[in-house]
Amino acid sequence: MHAVHHQQRPTRPARLLLPIAVALLLAGCGGPSVRSGADANPNAARGILTVAAAQGQPVPLVIDTLPPSYPAGPAEVAGTATAAVAWLGARFAPVTLGAADPSARRVVFRFEDIPRTPAAVCSATPPRGGLPPSPPRLYGVFCNGAQPVADVDGTAAGNQPSEATELVATVTNRLFPGEGSGYSSYPGVSVGVGIGSGGGWGWGLGGGLSF
Repeated sequence: MHAVHHQQRPTRPARLLLPIAVALLLAGCGGPSVRSGADANPNAARGILTVAAAQGQPVPLVIDTLPPSYPAGPAEVAGTATAAVAWLGARFAPVTLGAADPSARRVVFRFEDIPRTPAAVCSATPPRGGLPPSPPRLYGVFCNGAQPVADVDGTAAGNQPSEATELVATVTNRLFPGEGSGYSSYPGVSVGVGIGSGGGWGWGLGGGLSF
């Protein structure tokens, strides 16, 4: 009689990697850290931006004082933000703080050190402040007139222009997330898990810290 050997499915070791990867992410993995506001509604923001994009006109992107990590100026920031929402067909046009119509829908990028209060940012008289110590920080708010729809606070991983650019892209993506890109309810973690048709399974882990 031949002994029958049962081959153990290699799922347990793979599953054990998931909490390890999450711990590594929480410890930081080189990307910007971002946090959405308590009352942020990114799904509504995406819907409003979609309507604005269909009208064919660029959405104003209000920018205050840029840190030195953005040597190409407001046009560079607007280009990065536009690339982040290219899938929506939306475009952003840079506008100086105070020059935008306060009754219009617009994105506001505040690099200055101000209170993280979205209603104040969307008001006709937004607060001013100096630049915080490096690395760059960015408080992004999507305003539908005086009404804030979504807000995200982020800090770059460093002072290099590439890290500053990644901060803009990450904040913009968090303001207007793609459909089906739901964030984990656990602070700092964005995890996706999938089951393959062949019986296997896999998991994905997003870079950067998010809250």
